[in-house]
Amino acid sequence: MKNLLFTLSLSPLLLAAAPLTLVSPENGATMPTLSDGQKAYLHMPRAERVEYFASKSKRKEMKALGYYPQPIVLAWKGGRPGATYKVVVKRVPDGKVFYTFEGTNTSVKVDNLEIARNYEWTVSGGGELAAKFSTEDQAPRLIRVPGVPNVRDLGGRIGRNGRRVKQGLVIRSAGLNDNAHDAYYTKEEMEKNGLAAKNAELKAALKLAEKKWTAWRDDPKRVKVLASPLSADWSIQFANGQIQPIRPDKNGNFTCDPAPTGPVTLRQTFEAKESGVFLANVTKTQMATIRVNGEIVHDFAAVKHDRRKLTQDDTTIAIPVRAGRSEISVSVDPNGASRVWRLSSASGSGVGKALAAMVKNIQMRRASLGKVFKGRVAGKNRLTPETLPYMLNELGIKSDIDLRSSGECWGMEGSPLGPTVTWFHYSSQAYGGMQTKEGKAAFTKVFKVFLDEKNYPIDFHCIAGQDRTGAVAFILNGLLGVKEEDLYLDWETTGFWNGSPDFNHKNLFDQLVSGFMKKVEGATLHEKIENYVLGLGFTKDDIEKFRALMLE
Repeated sequence: MKNLLFTLSLSPLLLAAAPLTLVSPENGATMPTLSDGQKAYLHMPRAERVEYFASKSKRKEMKALGYYPQPIVLAWKGGRPGATYKVVVKRVPDGKVFYTFEGTNTSVKVDNLEIARNYEWTVSGGGELAAKFSTEDQAPRLIRVPGVPNVRDLGGRIGRNGRRVKQGLVIRSAGLNDNAHDAYYTKEEMEKNGLAAKNAELKAALKLAEKKWTAWRDDPKRVKVLASPLSADWSIQFANGQIQPIRPDKNGNFTCDPAPTGPVTLRQTFEAKESGVFLANVTKTQMATIRVNGEIVHDFAAVKHDRRKLTQDDTTIAIPVRAGRSEISVSVDPNGASRVWRLSSASGSGVGKALAAMVKNIQMRRASLGKVFKGRVAGKNRLTPETLPYMLNELGIKSDIDLRSSGECWGMEGSPLGPTVTWFHYSSQAYGGMQTKEGKAAFTKVFKVFLDEKNYPIDFHCIAGQDRTGAVAFILNGLLGVKEEDLYLDWETTGFWNGSPDFNHKNLFDQLVSGFMKKVEGATLHEKIENYVLGLGFTKDDIEKFRALMLE
């Protein structure tokens, strides 16, 4: 009994709460939201960064730094053993809550805070503690959204007249869902539907074709090279069945206005005086199939993207013809672009290169026969049960501007964020493409979204959040007066996610800058960006409205 009484008399002492005391950060401290490695890159002189960006090894180092912000660790000690603590982080002076936590931990990691802001944090439960800290004035404001890469705030940098671009109004990111993709029959489905046998027949036919073209490639003197028998007169058939005449320009470009919304087929009949091949330059990037008298002679569409290098360059191919009258058809999926196809005559001196291209195409078509196309499948949502409410409730996104093509967005009817968010789908261009008719038309639609206050906060993106997204961000930041160096840094920040040295200034960003410098009037880059927007039909009042919405 005495032992029991002794135990009871001590229990209040054992459970007594020690005062809560601060461990970190020091009260009033200024805390970084970026890592030392991230800041070291951002502080390099431009010339050094450009060289770094083009280095394969350096870009691996940059990617290893990561594209997430550095969390701020809030820690305390004391309190009652086993107590449940409640942590609240508020922005000062408006009191907006950025973080809450309830649990038994005596430390928490907080990220996604705005930069150059003052915060107050409190801990309650087993005692009371209040402290303050500030975040470093170091753009960009990176944002952690697991599942969605390359997310950051457009705001935070200093713009016109020393006014900071507001944070939390415009977010740039990668796609909120994956691109639509092709689905293929399984082996069992192919056997069941007789597709396996048909596939084997096609593979055998391609093997024979490859043998013939390989022999020609290895001994091009055996090939009769003809002058192109094609004329400038073609017909174009649209997906709705409508047919109309069409002629290419002097460079062989076919242009439709308005741009076709589905596949098209160009045709013409021609006369060849003798049998042989003629050479043509064709556009590599187009998903096109070329037939002569119904027989496929070259097929980009059948070759999976990962088996061919997608570039803006042309390739020279050899098109076989027989003596007499024939028909050539080119089936193209322009994917919303107004330039649906380019085909121009090529010099006979390129026969070796053309024959090699034909062999390579057949080889890639054979390699792609392992799968039989079944249909398109809409892209999977990247938002998790945790990140969806964060985007909706914490970031408060009201508008989703999707810059991807119709093919990438196949099957979508709205934003992955759900019906409360307005989805603006405007297939856009990037880099030098911003100066084209299509690029200007797309940005016109995009900028109208930014002029309507009810659309904010806005998330805008393509699939990677780097090219089309980067071009739009460049113009928006330019209008807001963000200094030229920061225009570079905003684009380069994607390097923390994309480690490919092919994503570099020379290949890409320089084309964006030179497009404005060479094609738009103005004494400075900022004047040129403003004149570009004015040239789209917007007014100075429109631009000032955007600035009033976005600058503190």
